[in-house]
Amino acid sequence: MQQELARNLSEQLSPTLSKDAKDKLAKQGTADPEAYQLYVKGQTYQDTLNADGWKKSAEFFEKAIAKDPNYAAAYAGLAHSYSWLGFFGVLPTKEAVQKANEAANKAVQLDSSNAAAHSALGYAAMFAWDWPTAERELRRALELNPSSPQAHFYYGQYLATQGKLEESVVEHKRALELDPVSQVYNQGLCAIYESARHYDLSIQQCLKLAAAYPDVSMPHYELISDYKEQKNYAKAIDELQKEMQLAGNRELADMFGKAYATSGWTGVLRKEAEVYETAKYYDSVAAAEAYANLGEKDKAFIWLNKAVDEHALLFINSDTDFDSLHDDSRYAAILQRMGLTQ
Repeated sequence: MQQELARNLSEQLSPTLSKDAKDKLAKQGTADPEAYQLYVKGQTYQDTLNADGWKKSAEFFEKAIAKDPNYAAAYAGLAHSYSWLGFFGVLPTKEAVQKANEAANKAVQLDSSNAAAHSALGYAAMFAWDWPTAERELRRALELNPSSPQAHFYYGQYLATQGKLEESVVEHKRALELDPVSQVYNQGLCAIYESARHYDLSIQQCLKLAAAYPDVSMPHYELISDYKEQKNYAKAIDELQKEMQLAGNRELADMFGKAYATSGWTGVLRKEAEVYETAKYYDSVAAAEAYANLGEKDKAFIWLNKAVDEHALLFINSDTDFDSLHDDSRYAAILQRMGLTQ
């Protein structure tokens, strides 16, 4: 009955529900049918590339837990939602990590055999820069369920933070093989190809994803970097404006378009540095990236240190925008502050 309920709800709520979500829904974790229905709804919103879906998923998991406080799977789902709400900037990083840790630990306490709970615990540890815990928990998730696309995806993300980019590509590809319709895993492969400097593969993957989901901004974000690295600035500015418009930032799209028309790609970088230093669009990582691309290392490191102070950095070891800083001793110092090695 649980499986039939899950199947019926899945068909009503999300015709393209990912395989990972369907597998989770087939497992009984509560005797309360209403809690289970709320859990199903939470799962349907987790495979999205925008903050709204993850906010809705968190709300449904919280309601499921209110119905059944011992529902391990709901705690695991909530932990994943909190981590992604931190990723999207809906919650401050420290708050998101704290909430994700609490929910994931509760899930593990209730059911230590739940692979999703260990995945959530490992993913939250990444954002806390607790690399040993991240590796241990993600490996445990893979031991418990070697066929979990989520565990492979998160482990691939962990490998990217460590600068092990080719190994990360393998894990991202495995996640997508296991769940080929997932928006998140398709985007993940698009991003890791760019990080691993496989720009043509990244472009191919991003364009496919953009065609499948024309209202989603994230594939265009990766295409900006791909085309910039290939010095195809005309396409880079086109993707930048598309990304901004789809994200609801038409003002910035127009601003960067005018900067490019006036001063080329250098003008775009200067405008980015200017914009992301302001309170309205403040982004310490984006400001650091702009200055690094301009070759202004002193300013780049000022903003990188601010990003570390804010705990806003994660994928510094895979960020192509910082390639020009790698031979500077200050870069090694940044990595040391994060507990990373070059």
